[in-house]
Amino acid sequence: TTAVGFATLLSAELPILKSFGIYAALGVMLTFVMTILFVPWALVRSPTDPVVSTASLRAETGSGDDWLHRLLSWQAGFVRRNVRSILAISVLITACFIAGIPRTQVDNFIMEYVPQSNPIRAAHQVMEDKLAGIVYADILLEVAADDPMESPWQNPQMLALADQAETMLLAAPSIRSTDSVLGLLREMHFVHRGGEAAQIDRDALPDSSREIAELLLLAELSGNAQVLNSHLSMDRRLLRITARCGDLGAQRYLALEKKLYKDLASLFEG
Repeated sequence: TTAVGFATLLSAELPILKSFGIYAALGVMLTFVMTILFVPWALVRSPTDPVVSTASLRAETGSGDDWLHRLLSWQAGFVRRNVRSILAISVLITACFIAGIPRTQVDNFIMEYVPQSNPIRAAHQVMEDKLAGIVYADILLEVAADDPMESPWQNPQMLALADQAETMLLAAPSIRSTDSVLGLLREMHFVHRGGEAAQIDRDALPDSSREIAELLLLAELSGNAQVLNSHLSMDRRLLRITARCGDLGAQRYLALEKKLYKDLASLFEG
C-alpha cells in the first residue's frame, strides 16, 4: 500500500514529482521483497535461534501481569467471542465513510495554516488588498511546429488574438494584472511612432510583421533580452502571458482554469 501511495504521484504533471513517485515506489517494493525473501532465509540459517519464547520474555521483563497485558488479553478474547458482530459493525462504519466520499469537498488556501497573529499573514493581506496578489498563473499560447506559419507571434493577426486573450484574462474578477510581451510592444510602438505628439494610441499594437520584428530586435539590443525571452520563445512559436491573482483556494482555481481553457479554445478556434 505504501508503494501504491507513492505510485499515485505518476498522475502529477511535474516531472520531478513523477520521478520521485517512481523511485520511492520501487524502493519500497525492493525493501518488501528483501524482507519477505532474504530475512526468513537468513534467519533459518542463523547459528542461534532468534525467536524468544513468551515465557522467557515475561521472566526478563515482568510484563506478564501489567495492566497493558491484561487489557490486550481481554481485547483479544472479546474479539474472538464476537467476531460476527465486530465484522458487521466494521462493514457498517466503512459503508458510511464510502457514502460520504462523494460529498467531500477538498479545498486549501496558502495562508490557512498560518496563525492570524503572524506578521506573514498581515503582509499577505496587504499584497491581496493593495497590490496584485501573490499567486501566479501562466497561460502558454503555442503554435505547433508543423504549422506552416513562420514566426507566428510576429504576425499582427496572431498578436491581435493574443491581445484578446489578455483582455479576456483581465475580465475575470479574480485576475488582478497580466504581464507579457504585448505590454512591451505597445509601449515601444507608442514611443517609436512619436508618442502623444503624434496622437498615437498608447494601447495599439504594431500593425506589420516588419515593425514587430524590428521592435523585438530593438528590445533585445536594449538590454531587455531576458525579459523578452521569458515570455516569447526564440522561434516566435510560444508566447506566455503571466497573470497574477489573489489566494482563491483550490476549488476556485480549478473552476477558473476550466473557464479559461473553454474561453481560449473558443477564441483560437480554427
